[in-house]
Amino acid sequence: MRALFTEIEEATDRFIPVYVDCRIDWTPNAVFSRIFAKLAGQPPAEDMEEWDVARAVADLLLERKAVLVVCLDDIGCLGSRSEINRALYTLLRLHERYRGVKVSVVAIINDLTHNLPADLDAPVFSIFHPVEILFLPLYAKEIREVLRDRVQQGLAPDVVPARVLARVVERTRESGDIRAGLDLLKRAVTLAEQDGRRAVTAEDVCMV
Repeated sequence: MRALFTEIEEATDRFIPVYVDCRIDWTPNAVFSRIFAKLAGQPPAEDMEEWDVARAVADLLLERKAVLVVCLDDIGCLGSRSEINRALYTLLRLHERYRGVKVSVVAIINDLTHNLPADLDAPVFSIFHPVEILFLPLYAKEIREVLRDRVQQGLAPDVVPARVLARVVERTRESGDIRAGLDLLKRAVTLAEQDGRRAVTAEDVCMV
């Protein structure tokens, strides 16, 4: 999703994609603060209330005349059922208070036993009609392609040797989450940089 959002940003300024990792930003206030920071280039003032931040987001969207697209990754980590509803309600009904504001929400659920629609209150369910897309676990070949593309886009040649990448692919396949592989890759590269080396080793991968 992050890669897709990057492509959208590079292609047009009509849409403003904001990726929110709910494992990190796990309250509605944190979600709106993340969105505000993306739009304004800096976080909101610490004394701003949640609705004040939401209102500032609306003002920025109207100023830029753009559509906000928010990805709530791991939405189940957003706290309680009431907090999930509060975040979605505020986002999806922002246009009612601010004519011209347009918001779209992508909710990602990694726990397939979590029935999100069942958690939604009637006011949210009446406006949030998600189209469910099931992503099956990636095969090793697909994992390798994703990680290799990320290496080629962000790193110099030979920073991640083929045998090291193969180890990252295997660890990613075991976890079943491509994000774990991307994080593993990033942290292994950081270890090599901190040690003053120009290439990642298998030991770096094992230490993460």
